[in-house]
Amino acid sequence: MQHPFEWNTIDWFTVESGVHQGCVMSPILFLIAINWIMRKTCDRPGDIQWTLFSQLEDLYFADDLAVLSTKHIHPQEKTDRLNMFAKQTGLNINASKTQVMCINAIPVSPITVNGDALSYVDEFIYLGSLVSKDNVAQNNIRTRLGKAHGAFAKLHSI
Repeated sequence: MQHPFEWNTIDWFTVESGVHQGCVMSPILFLIAINWIMRKTCDRPGDIQWTLFSQLEDLYFADDLAVLSTKHIHPQEKTDRLNMFAKQTGLNINASKTQVMCINAIPVSPITVNGDALSYVDEFIYLGSLVSKDNVAQNNIRTRLGKAHGAFAKLHSI
């Protein structure tokens, strides 16, 4: 199949990558893609009841995603859907950077991405805050104080 281009024609070709890094359209297009992926991923019941009329289904900021669920089977389903829709946009889930945390539950079976089991953790950092399984804020406060101490230690006198 050919595509007309002024007076000549060229063969169809596939686009293997998006806009160049640094282009002003890059973040906008990325956010549009992530928003579409998450809307498609989390359009089924099984989310956390947030208020009487709404449910909390996911948290995402740029490329930091948190998929929430009340039953162990739902995270695997959501992970599979997330992976499927991400692939449709040319994005991939990095299994080595993806973690699972269960609160008030014991993992029944591993959650996988493309056959790779995801690691279970007791705490992780999401948007700079330490989220822990036991919901203790002391660890988060210590982590933030340590980061602040490190930043101040790097400052030089004027």
